[in-house]
Amino acid sequence: MVWPFSRRSPKQALSGTKRRSLSLKFYDRMISIDDRDFFGRYSKSTDGAFVLAWRDADPVAYRGGFRESGKGDYLLLHDGQIIAEGKMERPNDGRVANSGRFTLSDWRFGDALRSAFYIFDSQGKILVSKEFKANALQSDISPDGRFAVFVTARSDNEDSNKMSLFDVDAETILWSKWPESGVPDRYEYDANAGLLWLVYEGKGRYSFSMSDGTFLDLDRWETDRIDWAHPFELSRIGQEKLKAAGKDLNPETGAEIAFILKKAIASGVDESKFEHSRTLKALGDLWERLGDNREALKCFEEAQSVDPKVAVKRRISRVSSNIDSLC
Repeated sequence: MVWPFSRRSPKQALSGTKRRSLSLKFYDRMISIDDRDFFGRYSKSTDGAFVLAWRDADPVAYRGGFRESGKGDYLLLHDGQIIAEGKMERPNDGRVANSGRFTLSDWRFGDALRSAFYIFDSQGKILVSKEFKANALQSDISPDGRFAVFVTARSDNEDSNKMSLFDVDAETILWSKWPESGVPDRYEYDANAGLLWLVYEGKGRYSFSMSDGTFLDLDRWETDRIDWAHPFELSRIGQEKLKAAGKDLNPETGAEIAFILKKAIASGVDESKFEHSRTLKALGDLWERLGDNREALKCFEEAQSVDPKVAVKRRISRVSSNIDSLC
């Protein structure tokens, strides 16, 4: 990808104790700084005092995005003046706190599954740096700069799908785990209560312990997600609950699972022949385990009609025999 950089040499920041403010132009998620021939992405602190700007591009070769060489750069500005700057292989996902502390994710050169997370003070000194054997997915910093979050994507090692919470003051990781509720839209921090809140727009906010990552609102989330889950996810939830129940399955739990699977079917799981047939198969398994062979047979036969590859012939034969033995 070719980035729209000027081919002129970058202008140097003005020297002296009093410097004029730079001209900053904002375009949605992009920023232009004419005085520095800079065009890239940006983030503002919540109080608006600090602006962090970065470009994942080589300003010499005029190439951005995936590449094997040519470092990008970043600038931290306060009241329109540059107070810190530096270079990084592929700077991305910048965030800046009201204290001037800021974070950047380095997507690294090449196509290997790796990334790095950096936390800086307001003068550009690195406070925390951590290498991960997985690509970066998301990051954040608390408004006061005391805590930061870094999330990795899937990989083939121990860094796969991890959310890490950093204590910036202590310059350490408090915990690293995949949140049961998945990646949120944004984060909220309550240091006094020791809570990290994962916020999902239009769905809810759920708390995790800052000290060890315990999902404190797990029960509420398990209930809430039934209301807004996609039909395919509903089916998976029902199947997971059926598997988890094991030999302890009882009518009360069975009724809950049946509700989830039926809701998946009613709300559109039939958009996929594969998902529809597997949902019906799970519902048949549920009825059979609860001793309702007639309902189980209906589900198994319907699953087979939807997708002959669903592998329920033995189940149909078994429950049919059970029904015949009762006649």
